[in-house]
Amino acid sequence: MAHYGITSESQLIDYATIRSGCVAYVEALEGFTTAAQQIIEAGTIMNKDALSVDGASMQPVLYETAEQIGKLANDYAAIANGIYEQAIAIYNEQVAELNEYYRQLAAQQAAKQNNGK
Repeated sequence: MAHYGITSESQLIDYATIRSGCVAYVEALEGFTTAAQQIIEAGTIMNKDALSVDGASMQPVLYETAEQIGKLANDYAAIANGIYEQAIAIYNEQVAELNEYYRQLAAQQAAKQNNGK
């Protein structure tokens, strides 16, 4: 477990903001998915009957490109989700550290009160 030096709640990682950023990022990736779908549509139009050179159409290239774009969107979304999961893990570690700090403070206060009696 990492040591963060947390001594107050104001030092905790802002996982909610990180989550919002990750959600916005993943939502923006929907543009990739839309683009991939549009490329697939173009591929269905640009078959051998519509456009061909030496008997070959652009259809396979378009389908491959759409597949690559879709894979990239999925990969990027997985990265964003991983960032959020890491933020939650760090937050949990920081909260545990803060709780331990508070526990130690309480123990010190109790020791001072017992010594003062």
